[in-house]
Amino acid sequence: MIRIVVDSASSITPEMAHDLGIRVIPIKVTFGEQNFLDGVNLTAAAFYQRLRTSPVLPVTSQPSAGEYLEVFRELTADGSEVLCIVLSSGLSGALLSAQTARDMLAERSIQVFDSQSISVGETLLATAAAGMVAEGRPMAEILSRLEALRGQMRLFLVLDTLEYVRRGGRVSGVEALLGTMLRIKPVVHMVEGRLSVREKVRTKARAVERALELAEAEFGAQPVWCGVGGADCLDEVLALEEAVRARFRCQRLWHAEAGPTIATHGGPGVIGFAMAPAALPEG
Repeated sequence: MIRIVVDSASSITPEMAHDLGIRVIPIKVTFGEQNFLDGVNLTAAAFYQRLRTSPVLPVTSQPSAGEYLEVFRELTADGSEVLCIVLSSGLSGALLSAQTARDMLAERSIQVFDSQSISVGETLLATAAAGMVAEGRPMAEILSRLEALRGQMRLFLVLDTLEYVRRGGRVSGVEALLGTMLRIKPVVHMVEGRLSVREKVRTKARAVERALELAEAEFGAQPVWCGVGGADCLDEVLALEEAVRARFRCQRLWHAEAGPTIATHGGPGVIGFAMAPAALPEG
């Protein structure tokens, strides 16, 4: 049997994790001197309340090698294999932590896969992997097809404010001020596992529309899978989900609350989606 492990940066819902048999390892969140585990002793509502009012920006950190080791040891005790899908190595050290834990159990079958994505993009890959596990496909085939799917998947994000990227040091105060005055809303996408500004648009509505246009140019009328996510902006997430449903041939479509990893750096109101062809590549 193959068991799938992800981190909570995947934004996978508890219901999805239960239905798909996926183990979720929590990301650590630190506000000053206070430490929390995403989804364990820090709910989404409590996190966003703290994020809006805290004088210090929270810090997120990947699970340690020891935490991965504990989960890997448990799941492989009965001879099962493990496929661990981690958030992008371009954004976190989770890949190294998981690989270190894997190497400490060299006699067991454990594979670590770099999603080169985050949030609903990571969930999309985990969902595809779970489907292949249910079909009884071997690990080598699953990894090959996941790698091909990763190359075809696209993730787009729209920031509601530049304040949090300014506080995180990713843009200067002057750039953030000018962007706010001009109502700039960056359309961000993933490039080789890193977030990059694709376009700068004047309003959030137009930025979301532009992200949809970019996806249409990429996927056209082919059947797709799509995950929609947002940080403390459920009404906007639901509206985007309906827009996706109306414009694309969605075989699978879901929405999720983006967790601390995205919200810490993008701020409340960040919204986006991951999309990939519904037909899994042969690899």
